[in-house]
Formats: sequence, C-alpha cells, structure tokens
Amino acid sequence: MHIIIFPIKMSAFPSDAEARSGGGPVAKRAGRPAAAAGSPAREPAPVRVALVDDEAAVHQVLRSAFKRFARTWTLDCYLDGWDALVQIPSSPPQIVLMDYHMPRLTGIACARGLQTRLPDLPVIMFSAHVNPDVLLRSMLAGARGCLCKPAEPPDIILAIQRTLNGALTLCPRAEKTLLQCFHLVSRQCDAFQLTAREKEILDGFFQERTDKQIADRLRIEPGTVHGHTASIFKKLQVHSRAEAIAKLMNLNQAP
Repeated sequence: MHIIIFPIKMSAFPSDAEARSGGGPVAKRAGRPAAAAGSPAREPAPVRVALVDDEAAVHQVLRSAFKRFARTWTLDCYLDGWDALVQIPSSPPQIVLMDYHMPRLTGIACARGLQTRLPDLPVIMFSAHVNPDVLLRSMLAGARGCLCKPAEPPDIILAIQRTLNGALTLCPRAEKTLLQCFHLVSRQCDAFQLTAREKEILDGFFQERTDKQIADRLRIEPGTVHGHTASIFKKLQVHSRAEAIAKLMNLNQAP
C-alpha cells in the first residue's frame, strides 16, 4: 500500500453542522476521471459508509475519494463519537470507519457501544497511531480491520469492499503490528508458564470456539478442556475467557 496525503482545499471542508447531519449523496455525478494506479477496476456497488472522526479534513478526503472512485457511495459524517453512538443505531450504514482518538468518546468506546447495539455492523479502525495496544484494543472492541492514516484513497475504497466481503482488513503497517502482537502475547504466555496444551486451548478462546469445538479439534474430551481452562484461569488469576484474553493482551502488565 502506498501511503500518501490526499490534497484537499481548506474552503471545501464541511461545516460542523453538515458533518453531524448524517448521510446523503457524497457528490454530484460528474465526468469520470482516468483511473489511478491501484484504484478499483470498475465502479463498485453502492455502499453507505459512516465516518466517525473529529477532524473535518478527513471527511473531505473521503468525500473526494468517493467522488473519484466510488460515485454511487454515500457518506454519513460524524465529528463526535457520542453523536455517532446515538444516531447510527436508528439508521445503520453498511460499514463504519472509526477514528481511534476523539475528545469526548474514544473510537474504542464508540465501537464497543455500536457492537452491543449492532453486532453485525462492521467497523474499521482508522488511526494515525497504530501500535500493539491500539490494534489489540481495536480487535477486542469488535473492529474488523485497521487502516493507518494517511491512506491512499483507492486503498480506502478497496479496504471497505474487502471488509464488506467478510475479510479482516489490515494495511501493511497494521499487519506488521499484528505480527508484533502475536510475538508479545506468546511471550506473555511463557511468562505465565502456560503449557503447550493450555496455549492450544487459548487459541480456541481467541477463535471464540466452544469447549466442545475445542475438544473436537484437539481430539480430547470436553472435560479435559474444562480442566485446562481452570488451570489457565488460575495461572492468569482471572475468572472468564474474556478476562484471560484481556490480561494476555495487556502488554504493559507484568505477570
């Protein structure tokens, strides 16, 4: 992915009122410019996207991207996480692009709230600062992808399409960060002295498998899974799968 800063005009920024007003056509139809390298090969099917970001410039970037590469797409704009959390459930888009850092309500808190109300609504975290903590918290909040700012407009379009098709969508920087996360979690497992079998059970936790599914996959009895689970909880000093995952992903916490 080639990361660039998309040129924008200050005079074209939406007002706060416009940005909070919700959806509507992104741009009037115009003559289609020549496709840029890496842009979608054909006009994508209509999609309604919600962007939750406190920077008006980002909204204009996406509006410009839609106008050029996805003219049938529409954009709902929210400059505030609280507004998005209140308004989106009453008229859900097909997908949400969520800024991580926002003043009143963080992107993580907003994503969690939306996932509670709309569990099938895909959210892509859109952040300038992607590190293991940001990425892991985003995934735990239900995000189905992560893009780093600034991103080339065609790549944003393709990321949205891939996520809507059910893929986990990560830009190259986020992929590298995810690999770092795996290594860090592995070291956490070693620090808590988890056995090889307990790590296999944990793998089932991360994949949200039931005890029976874990047992079938590992060709062991469900009671054996229960026993290893109890051992994992004791070593990590937690009481649930969610707490176990959160503790292993709390990379700043020493065992």
